[in-house]
Amino acid sequence: DFQGLQVVGLPYDYRAIHCALVALERLMVEREAEMQKTGFTDFQPINVILDELPVSSSGCKDLELDLLKPLKTLIRAGRTSKIRLIILAQGWEAKALGIEGEGSLRDSLTYVYLKGFVEDHAAKSKIDISQIERPCIIEGQIADTAFLARFIDTYPAGLDLTGQAARTKDAKWCQDKG
Repeated sequence: DFQGLQVVGLPYDYRAIHCALVALERLMVEREAEMQKTGFTDFQPINVILDELPVSSSGCKDLELDLLKPLKTLIRAGRTSKIRLIILAQGWEAKALGIEGEGSLRDSLTYVYLKGFVEDHAAKSKIDISQIERPCIIEGQIADTAFLARFIDTYPAGLDLTGQAARTKDAKWCQDKG
């Protein structure tokens, strides 16, 4: 599903998923410190897609890894340091997102409805999507996704959370904790 993107944590490597989120949380803290110290804000954006959050959350919990701490931090504050977390889940309830007891985090999220979910949401919200080839609804509004065609031949740049991470202090920390 994620051709051309760096993928961490397959198949079901919850330690790698946890480690990647911890590394991103630390990067966010470092960037925020840089912003406070120098005023620099032109960081390279990092877009992180966390697919099937409930599965990852449960898997980490089974291994006694706290996925929620870095996740909550990134949801609440990641955007200020240009780290954007995209969570894919099959529901918006706190339980479905794996953040039970932290339902207020949902207020920090933007909801995007695609594929089978968009039809259901459109029907409930009385939004006509019958004339749209690939409908997308963001925060209750139909989104024009035609511009996405220009990204078909783009490639990822930036963070290597697999090979390069083996040489970072975050990977060492994760290995020590794992």
